[in-house]
Amino acid sequence: ALYSSALAVAMPSYSEGFGLPAIEAMACAAPMLSSDRGSLPEVVGDAGIYFDPFDASAIADAIIAMVENPELRARLSVNALARARM
Repeated sequence: ALYSSALAVAMPSYSEGFGLPAIEAMACAAPMLSSDRGSLPEVVGDAGIYFDPFDASAIADAIIAMVENPELRARLSVNALARARM
């Protein structure tokens, strides 16, 4: 229920093993705000906005981009469903 109603899901991980929470979120059409570290770029693919998890302003910029751009959010949501199926 939380993933399905989320504007986006943020994963500011410094290191991520496989990224199962990202797949779970994407299966619920949640666009991702994702760290550019570990396995997340490979798992999230074109379903998210990436940021350096050590850079607070980069994280803030990603959140603002997601909130202020409904077209981007909608496209990432569609991509998330397709990516989760992969």
